[in-house]
Amino acid sequence: MKLGEIQLLTENKIKELVNLFSTMTYSKTSTVIHSGHVPHIGFIIVQGTAILKSPDSEHILGRGAIIGIKEIYLNTIMSCDVILTAETSVIALDKSTLTDTAFQSSLKTTDDSNLLNNIILNLTK
Repeated sequence: MKLGEIQLLTENKIKELVNLFSTMTYSKTSTVIHSGHVPHIGFIIVQGTAILKSPDSEHILGRGAIIGIKEIYLNTIMSCDVILTAETSVIALDKSTLTDTAFQSSLKTTDDSNLLNNIILNLTK
């Protein structure tokens, strides 16, 4: 993941996703993805902050940031550590959820039936 590749969701899209998925809150600061690894779970930041840390840089991301989903989908490694700060709430999505037929069908009941597909397509361009 490069800083220029980071996607941010609009408030409306965040609200739609929060209605579709459960959120989880990290009670303490945690490294959730390690540099050089293909992530097993991607994150959408709902509240709080994530730190993307590499040996030569550090970037802080907030609400609406999409982290690791592109790498899961394309089976590529992360170029930085991803650290979620204490009290950060996220939507966590793994590859099986992203590609599950039942999951894809459940999206059709929302106002934007292609919401997550559009996110994934935008991330894989």
